[in-house]
Amino acid sequence: MGDNRIHIILLAFVVTLALSFGGGRLYYQMRVADPLLQEIQGQPGVAEAMVVSSGKTKDIVVIPETGADLIEVYNNVEKLGQTRLGSSFREVKIQDNRSAELSEVLYRIHFHVYEGIATGMFTTMKEEIDTVVAGESLTDYKVVVTLGRVFIHLENGEHMLFEVIPRPMIVAGAPAAVATASAKAAAVAPAATPSASSAATPAKVVRLW
Repeated sequence: MGDNRIHIILLAFVVTLALSFGGGRLYYQMRVADPLLQEIQGQPGVAEAMVVSSGKTKDIVVIPETGADLIEVYNNVEKLGQTRLGSSFREVKIQDNRSAELSEVLYRIHFHVYEGIATGMFTTMKEEIDTVVAGESLTDYKVVVTLGRVFIHLENGEHMLFEVIPRPMIVAGAPAAVATASAKAAAVAPAATPSASSAATPAKVVRLW
């Protein structure tokens, strides 16, 4: 009789624990995750989105629409993640479909990117990247430097690469260094005489402090 009573108590405890855990997950899904995903998918340039948990942290994975401004998408979704998920939010991941060629271009320019981050000479960085890209068959590319990151967006036909490289924090109040570059395949000259169009236009800066 005593053993049966212990078994009943243990079973009740397990069932209660399972219901509590399941109920907590259901509450989180209905009150946090689902509304957040609806809000993200309502943002311009977002085709699909999902929240991926890893331990105590959460990433937001975004599948962008064709032709979307990926930097704007990244910044908008990051702001929503920070607001809705709080300290559990880790980062935004833009899902791309990079080709081997785009990965090779990224490898060739990443040396210049890290050198620019280390020295702060972003104009020189942009010029060196222009030279590398001028010899490639890219349909478009953009490199944008903000206070906390360097964004790299490369395109070649139906393939797209989007990479975010963090850079050291800058003292609050210091001006942001911005370097942008874009090129169309029809306007790209041979590597010896690069003529990729470039423009120094203010990028949307996300202050992280």
